[in-house]
Order: sequence, then structure tokens, then C-alpha cells
Amino acid sequence: MATSSPKPSPPPPRPSKSQALDDLIMGTNSSSIVSKRSVERLYYPDEAHFFRYFVNKFQRRAPLINRGYWLRLRAIDVVVHQFLKSSPSNHKKVVINLGCGSACENTVFLDIDYPDLMRKKRAIVLGTPQLPEFCLLEQILPNGPDHPFARTMLKHFNKLNTPLKSVHQYPTLESQRVRFQERGWQSVDLWDLWEAWNSEEFLSSTEKIALDDTEPFDEWEEFVLFARHYFVMHAKASPKISASSQDRAQQDTRCSSVVEINRHDSVAPKRRFGAPMVVANPEGQRYAMHTFGMGTNGRVASYDVYTLEGATVPLEMSPVGPSARMCHTVTDLGDFGFLLSGGRASPSSVFSDSWIFKKGSKCWEKTGDLPTPLFRHAAVRLRGSALALVFGGKVGISQVSPDYFLFHPIMGWLRCTTSGTVPDPIFGAVALTSSEESQNSSKLFRGLLSGGMTQDGTINTKAYQWKLDITGAMPSLNFEILEDLGSQANDLSVFGAQVVECGPFSYVDSPKVTHSSAGLVERTHTAAKATTTTIPRVRLNSDSDFQEVLRNRKPVIIEGLNLGQCMENWTPEYMVQCLGEKKEVVVHECQLDTEKMDFNSKNFRYVTETFGTFMDKVKLGQRLYLRSLSEQNPSESPANINIDFPALADECSLPEELRYVTENLFSSVLRISGRVNMWLHYDVMANVYTQIRGSKRMVLFPPTDVSHLAFAPGASSSSLDVFSALEKHHLAATHPHDAVLGPGDVLFLPPMWFHTASPTTNMSVAVNFFFRDLHSGYSSGRDVYGNRDLAAYEKGRQDVARLAKGFDQLPPEIRQFYLARLADELLHQQT
Repeated sequence: MATSSPKPSPPPPRPSKSQALDDLIMGTNSSSIVSKRSVERLYYPDEAHFFRYFVNKFQRRAPLINRGYWLRLRAIDVVVHQFLKSSPSNHKKVVINLGCGSACENTVFLDIDYPDLMRKKRAIVLGTPQLPEFCLLEQILPNGPDHPFARTMLKHFNKLNTPLKSVHQYPTLESQRVRFQERGWQSVDLWDLWEAWNSEEFLSSTEKIALDDTEPFDEWEEFVLFARHYFVMHAKASPKISASSQDRAQQDTRCSSVVEINRHDSVAPKRRFGAPMVVANPEGQRYAMHTFGMGTNGRVASYDVYTLEGATVPLEMSPVGPSARMCHTVTDLGDFGFLLSGGRASPSSVFSDSWIFKKGSKCWEKTGDLPTPLFRHAAVRLRGSALALVFGGKVGISQVSPDYFLFHPIMGWLRCTTSGTVPDPIFGAVALTSSEESQNSSKLFRGLLSGGMTQDGTINTKAYQWKLDITGAMPSLNFEILEDLGSQANDLSVFGAQVVECGPFSYVDSPKVTHSSAGLVERTHTAAKATTTTIPRVRLNSDSDFQEVLRNRKPVIIEGLNLGQCMENWTPEYMVQCLGEKKEVVVHECQLDTEKMDFNSKNFRYVTETFGTFMDKVKLGQRLYLRSLSEQNPSESPANINIDFPALADECSLPEELRYVTENLFSSVLRISGRVNMWLHYDVMANVYTQIRGSKRMVLFPPTDVSHLAFAPGASSSSLDVFSALEKHHLAATHPHDAVLGPGDVLFLPPMWFHTASPTTNMSVAVNFFFRDLHSGYSSGRDVYGNRDLAAYEKGRQDVARLAKGFDQLPPEIRQFYLARLADELLHQQT
């Protein structure tokens, strides 16, 4: 009996446009509830947690997002509690939440939401003739849609296909007030969230300080911007106006225009929280430098350099100096140089080190540490001297420094005694020194201190005149509060502002700076350049000749070896034919504005190209670089040309003279590149570099040059641009070895020899053979690239970290004293 197959089920109906939009809006709730859960877990550890049941996996948000959501929740919480406690207290209160709801004790909590979710409760809301009070938290655009924060916020919601619509019609607090008054609400109180943050009506000073105990926070600028773009409204049907609203309406928020600031659009990298200084080259041409700070991907160890007044002669600077940091200060001390002090990595990792940038040699020299770590402090040069006065700043996550320090080039850092009306501890303040000479003594100085932020995260609105007396054994600092500032009070109540007067400028470069290892400081007092040694060329007659080369542990170029048919066959067209035009390879693609690849700053990206397209591009000298990896398991196994490129491997082989390499082979790497420079680095394993096609210039440095080549502690790569630096005097203390490799040349690279490469032709093809030349000592575990440091060094770094931690509780100067002595002992052990 024949049976008919069942009819397929019809496809589910496509959601309507309205339903699709509803789904998108509900999706924003799914995202925001993850952030609310982060706040709930971190900021309310002792309360019952409700969001945990709506979030499958806890995700800790950034401190800025956490604090922003906490403030939003707090603002709503305060307004709702005020309503619940309002008179008459014996009446049942009804709370309507436009979103999701719940029921709580004697208060009925009703919801209006999407009809398919809340239809049963909707009838109750429709039956309510009048709502006596209304609370709303929403976005605004106080400075218009083109403000950077507003633009980012709008772009975010547009990307989610849930654009904010009302903000364009009601962008300010006043327009929102009129919006609700015209709809029958007789009393409308509004606060943007920054006003709420500063109002005792919403939270006390003690509560704000306590937030710092939850997690480190130092994103105040972003927090203010966020808070200014959200508001909370409390509207009433009755005509009563709250006192807070009346007080705020009477405030004069006008600012007087004091200085005209010209904006210059620049192609320079985005950088914040750095510190500026203006330096000159030997011919007197001036440059502005924005030092360190935070870039788009974290703290940066570099400067942005700008020419002033059409400067044309390049500015030469030492590549070695302070470590990457932000929220530090740089103070011009005249002929003595620039003083860099303090700063931070994270808010819980604060620096106390200080450095002098010498204007003559353009080198950093380390000077005495601050008595306590500081960031977001204010520093000012005392008029007509080489002294600097430091005000306040943050010591750590929540502690603000109550101290004031004087820097003296000979006596170091001195703590000032204070008298008069001493300000509350502040950070991010504005400090000025008077341009008028003291009539009584050249050792008396005075100036102004204003603005900044107090420990509870509110702007300091007071201004002080300070007087410094250095005639005694210890500097004495007296404060006097300035009264009756009138409209200028707002102008002086600023936080974190920095201005440098420099005139017209244009961006030049962002050279890297590497922290000097072991606290060593580069001092260059000569204009001489480094003397370059040409790497010798040799011929081998047997394997024993190569073992003699190994014992000498010096680089050589080996000539006359038979490397196989690759020398004749490996044209671009032949290699594409062998490997296949469509074969995909992952290559480094350098940024368009440079041919200098930098492993530390990652100024390149990894892109996937077909092998045919890649070879077409490198033939033209485009900035691409292929370093082959294991075809089968690139994250676990080293490259092996016999396995990864079998169609080519038979044509490239090491001769009998290099039998030691073959017998101890670790990896064999195919390298093909256009016109890009390889960054300076060292290899832990010995290797031979065989040039097949094209030519390259390679510069090598012996291991003893490590302290002069800008290698950070523990790093195997440096950002130093060797080819530019060799033309200057900054590498005068090094011992460069130079080689130009042509087809058939084999360069022996001993372990730990630093090297960098630059092409002299459009395209270069080479095979790099790494091998073990030590009988033991290599680190165990995975080592794909053959540059994992030796086991003794890796263990030594762990021992050093534990050793240093043992001194953490000591005062900085004692800690530095003992660690320096231990470093000397280590150096003596090698002799």
C-alpha cells in the first residue's frame, strides 16, 4: 500500500518590522543587564542579588562602566525612595516602571512593556486617570551631536539599529523641562548625573569615597562626560518646586573668556594624559613634544614631536629613558633641563621615579625619587630658579597626598612645612607662580593654587595664594584663601587642564622610548658615531671548519656553499607554480606611512593573502613580509620547510660543511619580504641565514651592548630604529657589525647577537635554519619561534621578582639603596 510522505511544515512567519524593532530594543536590555550584574556583584556584595538570575556568566565591566551604571541606579533609587517616603504616608503608592517590574511589600509595582509580554497588566495602567509623580532617566546632548562623546554615544545606538530619537528634539536640561511642563507636569526637577554626583541629596561625601574601596578608578574625565550626557528627572502633578531646583536655577554658570585657544587638526596619533615640553635642536629651532601618556590601545612609550615655526633640522634624542606612564608632570627648570616626576601605570601601580631631560645632550638622566609615589599632581617651576614645587596628587587607589614637595637639583626632594589656611588634599589642580619678583628676598616665592578634585570626587571651587620661604633648613609653605573672586571663580575651578604656549606647529614623528634596564641611564657626551665593523667572509672546507666558527662565537658570512637548485629555480613565477597560486598564507602588512616594522608597537597587521597575489606585491617592493609557520600545527610546532613546503624543500638543502646544523636542527623558516625593515631582536638559538634571491643589509650587535639598545627588561625585541640611529651619536657606545648579503651568502648568527635587517632590493627570499649549539640549558615546554630565553634566565627573573617584593614595605629610598647594592653583587659575581 502506497503511503504519501507528510507535508513539510511551513516556515515560521517572518517577524513584522515592528516586532523586529522591538527585538532590537529588547536586545539593548540584554546587554545592559550584564553591566548591571557587574555593578551588583562588585558594589552590593552584602545585598540580595537579583540580576544574577538573568545573566548566564558574570562579566566584569571596566571601572568607568561600573561606576556609570552605579550612578544611574543610585539616581533612580533616590528619587523612588523619596516618593515612597513622601506624605501622606498611609496611602498606597503605585510605581509604574517602563521596562521590567516586580512587587514589593505595600507598594504595587506595575509594568508597561511590549504587549506580548505585559498585556495583563496594561489594563491597570490604562485605568489610572492621573499619575501624581514621574521619574525618568534618559540621554541628552548638552553640547550638541558633534561633541566627541555625544557622537560616540549616538554611533553606538545607531549601530544597534536603536537610534536615540528624542535627544535631537530635547538635547538640553531646559528643553527637557519645557517638554514635560507643556504636557501638564507642573513641577519638573532635573539633574544631569554630574549634578547628582555632586549633590548631597543623592549621595554623601563618605559614600563617594567608599566607592574607591570596591575597585581602582581614575577615569574622571570620561566619567564627567558620561554624567553630563545623562539626566534624571522628577516631575510632579502638583505645583510644588523643590528647593534644590530653585537653588540651581539661581546659579550663575557663565564663564568669562580670558584666553583665545586656537584648535589645530593634526595627523598625530591620539594621545591623552601625557605631559608637554618644548626643546630646541643645536641650531635653535624649536620642537614641541608630548611625552608618554595614553594612546588608543593603552599607555605608550613614545613622544609625539611637532615642529614649531618651520623647523627643518631633525631633532636627535636618546632612545632610552623613563618607562611608559601617564598622569605625570614635566617641568622646565631652565638650563638645568626638564624634570619628569611620578605618574602611573594602573591606578594601583604608581611611580615615584624622577628623571632629568638634559637640553644639551637630549638624554634622560635619572635623579632622586619622590618621597612618595604620585600621579595627577601639579608641578611648577619657581621663577628665576632651577627649583620645582609639587602640589598634592594621588598616592594610590583612594589616597590623596596632603604633602607639598620642593625639588632642589643638589639637595633632592624636600617636604615642605605648611601654615595658614592649608587646602584639603587635592589632585589634578592648577598651580601658577607669580611673575613678580619678591621685594624682600630672592628665596621667597609666591603663586596661585586652584581647581583640582578632592578625595570624594568633587571639583575644588576654592583658590589659594601660596608663599614659599626657602631661607630655613626646611622649605615653608603658607596658604591664604582668596575670597570674592566673583565670576572668575568658575574659571579657576578646573580639573586636570594643561596648556602649553607654542605657536603654529606640524606633526613630525612619534619616536619610541625604552626604559633603561636595571635603572641604568644613558649619558652621551660626545658627538662621535659608533665605529662599524664589517663582518668577515670565510670559506669552509669541512664540518670541522664550521665547528671552529661555533667555538669563536662571532658572526661570519660563509661563501661558496652548494645550497641546491633553489639558487637557480626560485624565481617568483616558479615558486607560485610549485606552491599554487591559490595557496593562502598569513603575512605581515606594514602601515602605509612606514617601512619599519616594530614588534612592540605592532605597527603592522596580519593579513591572509593568496600566494600568487602576495608574490606579485613583493616583486613590486610592497611592504609585506612572510615568516613561515608550521603548516600542520602553527601554535605548537616550529616551522619545517620539508613539511610545510615539500614542493620546494628538495631544492634547498644544507651541504656537508654544515652537517652540525642539520644534526641539531630545531626549525627551518622560509622568509619572503618586500621593502620592510625587520625590528631589532635577538635569538636564543644559533642560526644560519641563507640568502636565496635579492639582497639585504643586516646590522648586528654583540650581547655586551644590551644596555645601549633600548631593550626593556625581559624583552627580546627593541623599538630602536638602528639604521637611523647609526647616523647619529646615540649609539656611540655600541659595537655594530655590518653585512650585505647577496644570493648564495650564508650568515652565521651566534646566540644573543642583536640583529636587524633592511632590504636593498624590492624582494628578498631566504631560508633561516635554527639549531641548538648548547648541550643543555634550554627552557622546557613550547617554543615555536626558537627564541624562548634559557631556563636559568627565566628562573632568575622569577627569583628577582620575589626578591624585590621582599622590599616592598620599606621606604622608597631604602628600597632603592638595597636593590642597587644587590644589583652590584650580581655584577661582581660574573667576574
